[in-house]
Amino acid sequence: MPTSTPATACERSLTVDHAKVPSTQSNFTVLVSVTDAALKTVANGGHVANVNGYDIGFYSDSGGTIKLKWEVEKYDGTTGNLIAWVKIPSVSSSSDTVFYLTYGDSSINTDQSDPPNTWDSNFKTAYHLDEATGSASKDSTVSGYNCTPTGNPVQGTGKIKGALTFNGSSQYTSRVNPSGLNFERTDPFTVSYWAKPNTASTARELAVGKILNGGGYTGWNCMMNGYGPFQSTGVVSFGLVSSAGVSEALVYTSSATNMNDGNWHLYHFTSNGSSTAAGLKIYEDGIAQATTTQFDNLTASIRSTADFDVSGQQGSSLFNGAIDEVHVAAGVRSQSWITTEYNNQNSPGTFITMGTESCGIVIPTPTPTPIPTPTPQFAADDFNRADGGLGLNWAKPVPASEQTLVIVNNQVTPDIENWHCYAYWIGNTFSQDQYSQVRISNVGPWNGVIARAQPGIDRFYMAFVFGPNDYRLYLRKDGLYYDLSNGNIETWVTGDIIRLEASGLNPVQLTLLRNGNPVLTYTDTTENLVGGSPGIGIFSPSGDHLAIDDWQGGNLGGLGIRLPHTQPLSVRGNLVVRALGVSQVKLSWTASADKVGVKKYEVQRQDSGSASFVRVGTTTGTSYIDAGLAEGSNYNYRVLVRNAKGRLKKYSGVASVTTGSPTINSRSTP
Repeated sequence: MPTSTPATACERSLTVDHAKVPSTQSNFTVLVSVTDAALKTVANGGHVANVNGYDIGFYSDSGGTIKLKWEVEKYDGTTGNLIAWVKIPSVSSSSDTVFYLTYGDSSINTDQSDPPNTWDSNFKTAYHLDEATGSASKDSTVSGYNCTPTGNPVQGTGKIKGALTFNGSSQYTSRVNPSGLNFERTDPFTVSYWAKPNTASTARELAVGKILNGGGYTGWNCMMNGYGPFQSTGVVSFGLVSSAGVSEALVYTSSATNMNDGNWHLYHFTSNGSSTAAGLKIYEDGIAQATTTQFDNLTASIRSTADFDVSGQQGSSLFNGAIDEVHVAAGVRSQSWITTEYNNQNSPGTFITMGTESCGIVIPTPTPTPIPTPTPQFAADDFNRADGGLGLNWAKPVPASEQTLVIVNNQVTPDIENWHCYAYWIGNTFSQDQYSQVRISNVGPWNGVIARAQPGIDRFYMAFVFGPNDYRLYLRKDGLYYDLSNGNIETWVTGDIIRLEASGLNPVQLTLLRNGNPVLTYTDTTENLVGGSPGIGIFSPSGDHLAIDDWQGGNLGGLGIRLPHTQPLSVRGNLVVRALGVSQVKLSWTASADKVGVKKYEVQRQDSGSASFVRVGTTTGTSYIDAGLAEGSNYNYRVLVRNAKGRLKKYSGVASVTTGSPTINSRSTP
């Protein structure tokens, strides 16, 4: 029973058993799950002052001066049940780690938790899946990749708190193509979730993944009761796919796991970025499983436009059972990390011991949540300072920036030539209607500006000068470059100012300006990058010593130049064409309304330099993927419609697209 209601705060020690931590872990998020009479609200006979539990906090020291980061998943003031996640700077394997729970300060009446920063920077998603049936599944990390349910998966009892239960036929929850989960085959990453499949189901089913359900089945996936196209009861598999069976790395557990025993089990999947089957590992309940290789011939990109799914593969191969706590992280979590997670989440009551209550302590006044400063309209940097780094107001987008931009003689230049180098401004917060401009110190391939760059997301818009009569708008996306539009009428000279304006959303209007005059435009109707900050970019060939100076960036507000809305080359009539990486293009169109009916659609392509179109395929659907294309190449497409009698009815308009390229090259004349 709790002591009498205190006048000031109460404190409890929380002690992590070091014997359950195989090796010391840094910035480890621990699960705290306790029920205690003292954690009831005062009205229910406990010592928690605020009805919402806002006075509950976690600190690394006794007395509450060093505040930790935490997220409260559940607080019940009637029962005293508390479920929270707390990031601990270091969890030791050699001695017990102690931190402190405080509550009871009646002066605290605002939420002190900080969910996004409870999860270390490697986490790309953390779903608790405890929302009500029919509600979006909230991502607790800074990514904000909330998932939307289809078919209303049912909220039920989970391993930690709640969980989503899927029927295996019509239910899943998904996020539309989140860039932070669009891993490349060379990216190390980790996926984990608790699963409790329906024991009556032995169907091959996908639990978590981001993989297409057609074409080459490109992406990554975590499968239960099977591998590849094969059903195998109790077997768990993990695959990276560029083209199914042709370019793929896939492993599966060599024997059946415990997945169908009717209990909850924790699964981890890791890829070390080697693009090989040997680099893929599967863990059940913290223990590495022996695996068998099905495919080990992955050589091409696994990035795709697929949605991220919990249950299924874009609506097929749906999971039958319950799933809880889906986490995805960049980097490979170690065996020790994985074992520590299992020990903690499987039995939080033995992993952490709560001490006796001590009341009467004085907690320092909590720091209030800061009020956001007004969005600035303008930022500038003349780089007139000592040679060296750009300073704290700049950040390097990784992996896009292969080397570093530095200051030399009061101008910006790459520290190492022959590499793509970028930086974006982090000193202020901008609206997504923004501009970035800079003075070019010399003309060559290439220097310019970027817009809507964000941390942890390898996507932004680019405007740059490649030569005196060569200026371009590009999209950088997930390791590749896409040529959006280019011009050759203007003659650029040293001292000219290049400016990029990005305005609107769905579509995004891009404008390249020379000395304040618009010279090139593009309307992006497919990628629609949002948010982010303006910045700069340079690629300097060896010996060219390209440089830029006098950067400015800010919000467009009502000052930006808004040109008449123009339709991009990638859309003509009802035909939309979109590049999928370096070698594929996806075409889509609206169905024909011919009274006789449509027999088929014939897709035709015109290669760069060719005077004619050739047929590349037919389909009865309203989309088509053309594969085997050359990187960084331009193609024209049109779709021929034949009715049920086989007669030619009409052509679509012609749509143009350029495939992605890992670099930016000189243009060749056809």
